Amino acid sequence: MIFFKDEDDEFAINKAAFCVLDMLRVKGKVINVFLKEKALETVDMGVGITYGDVIVTKIGIPYTYDVKVFGDCVNLASKYSGGMNNDKSVSRD
Repeated sequence: MIFFKDEDDEFAINKAAFCVLDMLRVKGKVINVFLKEKALETVDMGVGITYGDVIVTKIGIPYTYDVKVFGDCVNLASKYSGGMNNDKSVSRD
């Protein structure tokens, strides 16, 4: 999960979109090439982008905690990414 925060929403959205394109490019040209060379199964990946307010918190004790994110936009991005294997979808909901 990647977060972008900027006072200019359009700028943050553009950063997120370019990040997705880079992630898909690296997956295809580096990760899956490496996996194929090792005769391993390649990976597919879906990416969902949305924006909105979130709550970010640490859960656990020092040195052994997880970072959790809660918010409607997190759930929506997860939903968008679910069926997108190696594809992109853009929404302004």
